[in-house]
Amino acid sequence: MTTTYLYEDPEHPDRATGSFESVAYTPEDQALLLGLAAYEHQQQHGGMGSCSCGWPIEVAWHSEMDGWFGTLDVVCHVCTARAGKTVTHTIVRDTRPAGHPALPPFVLGVTTTEA
Repeated sequence: MTTTYLYEDPEHPDRATGSFESVAYTPEDQALLLGLAAYEHQQQHGGMGSCSCGWPIEVAWHSEMDGWFGTLDVVCHVCTARAGKTVTHTIVRDTRPAGHPALPPFVLGVTTTEA
């Protein structure tokens, strides 16, 4: 909870004239806020959201992207120090050349590749 003090007396601006307390977030409030954040994230990515890899679904699952991802493994020195052994992370990059035609519109089941 947070207490907010009111200073509404112009003759005594250093004296509190009242206060009110804000209610702490309940677990339900926190769940709703997380849901709202996920919804807003999806709206920023065309409504489909992100794959578990973090890439927008419209790119990660698009059949035209087959072969256009490259990886780079890098050593994280902080994780290495924590773990006591070499820790590497993989960076995934879109390797399509600049000026390559834009992807056709993404349509689930049409521009996806079945496993």
